[in-house]
Amino acid sequence: TTIKVNPSLGAKIKAMQEELDVSVKSVLKGMANDLVEWSPVDTGAYVNSHSIRPAGIGGGRMKSSENKPRFQEPEAQKATAREELFTDINNLSIEDVKSITIRNRSKHASDVENGWVFGSKTIDGYHVYTMLKDKYR
Repeated sequence: TTIKVNPSLGAKIKAMQEELDVSVKSVLKGMANDLVEWSPVDTGAYVNSHSIRPAGIGGGRMKSSENKPRFQEPEAQKATAREELFTDINNLSIEDVKSITIRNRSKHASDVENGWVFGSKTIDGYHVYTMLKDKYR
């Protein structure tokens, strides 16, 4: 038995894939925006070390705060970070978005997330990734 398929079916499937790609990337951009907005800024190293990549692909941004001036302009640093994350997202293929990794490779990422001890004082973490997971579960 042979079934003749409408020749426009391939075009319809492609259009649906493109629409799905736009929708998924829109959600990822929302996640990226939240990640940036919730990130503290001192030297800018932490906020500019976020990356979004296909799962299993190593690397990502890793900025260092060593020898960088403190008290940077938060909005300028966040604008740079957002732009870099949006570039990451725009470079993802429809296959890539099936499984992605969002990470921060700065040396102090764990301290920023979970907190740290400074002398005799315990500093609370910002829990940026915890909040992201909770919001996008």
